[in-house]
Amino acid sequence: REAIYRSIHRLVSKVVILNGENKILMGKIERGHFVGHWTLPGGYLDHDEHPAIGCVRETLEEMGIDIELSDDAPIVTQMIFTAEGISFVSFTYKAIWLGDDSEISLKENEIGDYSWFTKDEALAKAVSGFDRAALIDL
Repeated sequence: REAIYRSIHRLVSKVVILNGENKILMGKIERGHFVGHWTLPGGYLDHDEHPAIGCVRETLEEMGIDIELSDDAPIVTQMIFTAEGISFVSFTYKAIWLGDDSEISLKENEIGDYSWFTKDEALAKAVSGFDRAALIDL
């Protein structure tokens, strides 16, 4: 049973959203693994959901904005975060969003704040290994 449990990957899809100034959108998390920290928009995939669809859905849910992904291939990262050895696999996409900040509507009790950061600022704020890997590769 443990071998089967450890062989099941938890799938996450995230997105690096750039604005017209080449700054990166991040949200300050109010629940989940990274409470009180800044992360890229994204989250767990629904059953049978493609990662490209998942990060667009998560961005709409968390930030209230509809994005269109670039043609770049996603950055795929696998990591084990828990003492139980559970494997997480992340697909991180890229998008350009040129909308107005007044369009951003944060999901209550999940995202407490948002901000646009330069790549260096985003790297300094990011605590998720998935976010850091994607930002470094950007």
